[in-house]
Amino acid sequence: MSKQKLIYPMIVTEYDNEVTVEYNFGGGMTIVTGGDTLYDALEDAKKMLEFSLSTLYEQQKDFPVVTKDQIKEFVANKDENQSVNYITTTLEDVIKNYGTEPVKKTISIPLYMDSLLGARNISLSKYVQSKIEQDFFAT
Repeated sequence: MSKQKLIYPMIVTEYDNEVTVEYNFGGGMTIVTGGDTLYDALEDAKKMLEFSLSTLYEQQKDFPVVTKDQIKEFVANKDENQSVNYITTTLEDVIKNYGTEPVKKTISIPLYMDSLLGARNISLSKYVQSKIEQDFFAT
């Protein structure tokens, strides 16, 4: 497993009761999130970053590369109430946290549901995966 280190700058905007974090990677990949505290906002940004990178990894696409010149421009264009923070992760963490490797879970359902699935030759695992895809990832 690769220990490839990944570092991305994010613009942090602090308001009275909220902190937002954003970065546009180009190519349609933008992270915008927030939280009540800086810690919460950066933690959420890291999760979103890792999830986005895992999607690129699964599609066998290159990760966005940020150059020193882009970072300089990023810093120069921030507003007065903004700061630049860096989100770090590794390829190993991206795959570990968001890969498509199956995870074994235990689930309890009523007997009649089990009988219905069996009679229709439907895999509970595939049904649950399909339902999650439909409810959370359908566009």
